[in-house]
Amino acid sequence: MGVMGTSVTKKLWQERLSKNKDRLKHLPLPTPTPKPPQQIAVNYAFSSDRFLQEQYRNPWDQVRVGKLLEDLDSLAGNIAFQHCDDDRTDTQLPLLVTAAVDAIHLRRRLDLRQDIQVSGQVVWTGKSAMDIRMQLTQEHCQGEPSLVALFTFVARNPLTQKSTQLNPLQPQTAEETQLFQERQQVADARRAARNVSAAEQQDATIAQRRWAETLLAEARAMTDMPSLTSGNAMLIRDTAMQNTFVCQPQQRNIHGRVFGGFIMRRAYELAFASTYMFAGQRPTFKEVDEVTFMRPVDVGDLLRLRSCILHTQLSPPGSNKVTIHTEVVASVAQPEQVTSDVSNMLTFVFEVSQDHVADLDDKKDGEAATPRKVKRVLPASSEEAQKLHQFFPQA
Repeated sequence: MGVMGTSVTKKLWQERLSKNKDRLKHLPLPTPTPKPPQQIAVNYAFSSDRFLQEQYRNPWDQVRVGKLLEDLDSLAGNIAFQHCDDDRTDTQLPLLVTAAVDAIHLRRRLDLRQDIQVSGQVVWTGKSAMDIRMQLTQEHCQGEPSLVALFTFVARNPLTQKSTQLNPLQPQTAEETQLFQERQQVADARRAARNVSAAEQQDATIAQRRWAETLLAEARAMTDMPSLTSGNAMLIRDTAMQNTFVCQPQQRNIHGRVFGGFIMRRAYELAFASTYMFAGQRPTFKEVDEVTFMRPVDVGDLLRLRSCILHTQLSPPGSNKVTIHTEVVASVAQPEQVTSDVSNMLTFVFEVSQDHVADLDDKKDGEAATPRKVKRVLPASSEEAQKLHQFFPQA
């Protein structure tokens, strides 16, 4: 287990390890048994623990979101573990892996001076997958969650690495039943999307191609004739930033692999910096739109994070806000084999002001500050255009 996680993450991992320490890998898996949802909560005593508060402070005296993302992944892992646990020592539990983050919505700004509680439970199970919903609350919000997160975990046989059956979820209340039905509808819709007919796919491809050609034509004009085009747009590729590092033993989880929450934090921090550079003002985090875990990352891997501004969108008239979608792609490079494989794809959503006025110390006396408008971004390749259409088909 690594030593670089947050204090909350370390506590959650220790709880999981203490329950699993006497189990051996050669033992059989538990027999799937219907199980009701069980809630787990963690508390952040920011109002009384100044050391803890300092751990989660960002440069602007606000809560450091990247560290919360680490803790959410850890808490989701404990919730998944508890759902699979049969309280016996003659069975081994399945290997539980984060498959995706469906969404993390920040509904209101977090107050670092007030205590935080994060709680969650399993809300849906399929044959080998489960959805876990978590929410963050603070006292001033009067019970309304300030943040809501939805993670998907999958169960694997530790020996064969093949999917294995989970305990079916048995909702107990009307609210739990409603949440289960909502997630079942999402699962059914995804299954139906995978079975779309060839004719429907062709119609979608034709519409997508026309839309992409319009954007690419505008991008070509900007590239070939920059002096004749408006200056309110730039190419997606020109917004790119990257970060490359070797994954260290201190970053591993209890299974010996690099902790997914660590990757989310590093990706978030790169996305924030990229958006800050692009917009010319400090962005406000709104949500994690989607995170996919495509392959594990091991200690010693050379991990490269690449970010780009994928899309900008004006908010409704009167709000003077712009929504910015920033994508980060994580890939594991193997220089010896001259290969590079994508491990994670993450999309973050930020918000900035449209007519931001920079506070420049070096502007001339008496010179009026000029509002700086957020630019549009355009795809420079068919691949970028197809990806843009995939995320924003109405754009």
